Amino acid sequence: MTKEITKKEDNKNIPAKKYTAEETKKHIMDNTKSPYEPEELLTRFSRKSLPELFSSGQITEKIAEEISNIHRMFSLETGHALLEGIAENQRPLVLQLKKEIMKEFDCTKPSEIALADQVAFSYARKMAFSNILESNLKYFGSKYDGYRNFLSKEIDRAHRQFLSSLESLKNAKQPPLKVNLKSNNAFVGQNQQFNTENKINENK
Repeated sequence: MTKEITKKEDNKNIPAKKYTAEETKKHIMDNTKSPYEPEELLTRFSRKSLPELFSSGQITEKIAEEISNIHRMFSLETGHALLEGIAENQRPLVLQLKKEIMKEFDCTKPSEIALADQVAFSYARKMAFSNILESNLKYFGSKYDGYRNFLSKEIDRAHRQFLSSLESLKNAKQPPLKVNLKSNNAFVGQNQQFNTENKINENK
């Protein structure tokens, strides 16, 4: 039921305070919390659902949904959101691939883990579309050509996303280039330094 805010009768002649937009924003931000904030989700679960789970030992549909939301919230750790778009029989492969990529590039920062997610997801999409295309090669007729063209484009797109995400991850883990300039002119390449000194015209 919607709760209505009403004024007390003895205060009806007192004019209501008018708040500026900035004051209103500050009040909302200081005194309310979004139900999707991680801290709020965990606090609500710990106060009600967790004791209920311990006492009954039963995972109700509501508790299962709350647990799913918490897993999704920590998807960089759990891979929950990553797996939502992946076929069930491919999910173990994708999780293992993510772990191997994180190990290979020593991913510790959230941005690095997110890129590892994208690499694994793009790879899974490429494999999924490739498998569908392979299974459709046995069918002949013009009505299948358009679908096969669509699958081929999606395979190429997923492959480009895979390479792009992998390259971004490599660049993120690449140590910064240190440059020391000792002359007026310097042309610097990766792991290289070329200096040119100003030459004095001896004929002057």
